[in-house]
Amino acid sequence: MKRLVMMIGWMMVAVVTRASVIATDDFSGGTIGDELDGVAVQSGSGIWTKSYSEGYSGNLLPLVYSTGGVGMPATKTSGNGAIAADFSAYTNIQISTEFYIGSSKANNPPITLGFFETLNKTYIQNIGDDDLVAVKFITSGSNEGKMIWRIIDEGVVQESSYAGSAVSFASNDLVRLTLSYNLLTGEAAVEAYNVTQGSLINDVTANVPGVGGLKYAAMGLIGLTADAADPFYFKSVQVEGSGSLPVPPQSGIIASDDFSDGTIGDELDGLFVQSGFGVWTKDYSAGYSGSLGPLEFSAEGVGVPSGKSGGHMALLNDYSIYTNTLQVSTTFAVGSSKTNSPLFLLGFYETINKG
Repeated sequence: MKRLVMMIGWMMVAVVTRASVIATDDFSGGTIGDELDGVAVQSGSGIWTKSYSEGYSGNLLPLVYSTGGVGMPATKTSGNGAIAADFSAYTNIQISTEFYIGSSKANNPPITLGFFETLNKTYIQNIGDDDLVAVKFITSGSNEGKMIWRIIDEGVVQESSYAGSAVSFASNDLVRLTLSYNLLTGEAAVEAYNVTQGSLINDVTANVPGVGGLKYAAMGLIGLTADAADPFYFKSVQVEGSGSLPVPPQSGIIASDDFSDGTIGDELDGLFVQSGFGVWTKDYSAGYSGSLGPLEFSAEGVGVPSGKSGGHMALLNDYSIYTNTLQVSTTFAVGSSKTNSPLFLLGFYETINKG
């Protein structure tokens, strides 16, 4: 339930000024060898995407869980990961990650971190259309420790240049890379910090106002050593937002589900709606053991489990940013239960601590 509460937290931030964690993951909850694809972040909202384009079959594979964090699949030299979110309610957005380069440092694999609009490209640094605020961190060579800006507004490159000074760090040093962008002022700031040595590597800014529509926070890299003896690892990632923008009330479909993609007999518990935002809850109170069981998939839709005389379900959401009109609708067939005059309840409520 904690994850569900945090999922709606980002929608409420328009009325507060403190920073809110949109998504955070220390990669301790995965199975070694599994891809990030389709896995919910450990805290906050969002799902890791498999790649930046549907059906992409190139060599930039998603990252996989390992004993050290997330890293490259065996024999691969490149990888990426992206989290979808809507940052329109924030003034300032920020993504940070900590990583070890390992023996791949000799290959100078650049680390890319950024926000972008579209999911129709394979790698964040190659996105050449729509909107992008990204930075590439150079890990070795004559430009070690420097950044390369890549900022695009409506398909036009606004900034693409080196920034910072050359600063060396060891291959086994833990480095924290942080990128932020202010949607109101257009200031982009990036910091590379050597956590192991407790020293700043570089701290640089750029100013490009007007970049909007940023819906994905991503990290990626290319040029690693395949099957390195001392591998590269992303140790963590965190996305934050703060401040407020004059966001008008919203309208539109919040959640929609025709129950066509479930397995017969499975409960709705913990499943994402087919389109929109939200997760089905099992019941209205944790550990509730009364006769009102959760609904489950059937051949016709969702229904009451065998042997039960009642059932229910709930979607968690925050409706405060929508217009004054809220609507929930459902289509149902009563069947032979009509003779018992079963009551149907439909509504909106505040708490989830009742059965």
